[in-house]
Amino acid sequence: MDKCSQQDVSGYPTIKLYKEGQLYEEYLYARTFERMKKFLQEKLFDVSDLMPNEIGVYDLNDVTFPRLIESSGSTPIFVKFYVESCPHCKNLKNVWDELVINFEMEEAEDVIFAQVDCIEATDICTDEGIDNYPQILLYKDGQMEDIYDGDRTFEAIKNFVWEEVDETRLDTGMDPFDMMLGMMGGEGHEEEDEEEYEEDDEEYEYEEGDEEDDDNEDEVEDDEDVEDATEHESKQEENKEEDPESGRKELSEDLDSSKEDNKDTENIPDDGTEHDEL
Repeated sequence: MDKCSQQDVSGYPTIKLYKEGQLYEEYLYARTFERMKKFLQEKLFDVSDLMPNEIGVYDLNDVTFPRLIESSGSTPIFVKFYVESCPHCKNLKNVWDELVINFEMEEAEDVIFAQVDCIEATDICTDEGIDNYPQILLYKDGQMEDIYDGDRTFEAIKNFVWEEVDETRLDTGMDPFDMMLGMMGGEGHEEEDEEEYEEDDEEYEYEEGDEEDDDNEDEVEDDEDVEDATEHESKQEENKEEDPESGRKELSEDLDSSKEDNKDTENIPDDGTEHDEL
């Protein structure tokens, strides 16, 4: 009782935090595991004491992970969740290390890389919904913003980071010279090409119209010829009907002419020359 009296303990249970032999703070919050865990993380861990490993990656656990995420502000944090025994995680390790070193050389101070071993930090991996490995998540302003779902290659993950840090540094696979030409005059060339294409379309439509007109004219001429022939035959028939004697006269003249031709053929003298039979 003397100890409790000396520490001003008047109710039970009472929780107080001591540091370096002195009372640091009394716990006055909800008596739940999560709230007491948060209290200890806030009071016992100073995020400024957290240091990255030799290549610049922060190794986080259940205590350090929330402190770093909450204190990062608008600086993006890319976190790799992994398990040592996972084959895919082993394959990603070299790519991840190369990525971190590359950004360290770029002096990109506005990005943080971290990693969490889900065997050691089971609570954090459960809270973050990590159910397969490896996974890369983007955190910003204390919240998870994006989940990487692309190829696990250096270039692909690098573009994922640059997309958040500086979109002008994205590797699009285009030649720099072509990109410069596109920025200087690419749009003008595209407009000229579009105008030429439209002119070609107009010419094509015009030619099509001409062909249709020519076809229509030919059809009209054919119709007129048919009408003229029909009209001529009709007139001949009418003339025959009006003057039947004229028709008989023409037929008689044709017969007489045929007879005369036959007589001329019979009167040809025989000079001994063989003639082909007609």
